[in-house]
Amino acid sequence: MGGHQGRCTAFPGVRKPALYGIHDGAERDGTAYRAELTAFIGSPVCAPEPVLAGELELPETWWKSLHTDLETIAATPTERVAVRRQWIDAHSPSTQASPPRPRSTGLRLTATATSPT
Repeated sequence: MGGHQGRCTAFPGVRKPALYGIHDGAERDGTAYRAELTAFIGSPVCAPEPVLAGELELPETWWKSLHTDLETIAATPTERVAVRRQWIDAHSPSTQASPPRPRSTGLRLTATATSPT
């Protein structure tokens, strides 16, 4: 199931926003990205922030729906192969060649090179 049509028909019965379009692109340095335009979901959010600060109080129907959707997705045949991050790090020269970029914390970091005395 490939391309835009495949993504729109994948996992019948699973609740998901409508997918209007996909744009794949790449920067000159080889960094690839994907943008997906989906329908707006008017349901209330579970939490106002991306990182949960406390336990969610969700109804049992929400959990049942999630369980059913995950069973549907897990039962769908695929040619994709899942690998762990450790395997990618061990087998990809690009991840070994440069350390991961630090996340921005809003602080300015500086370093000074000194010669041994």
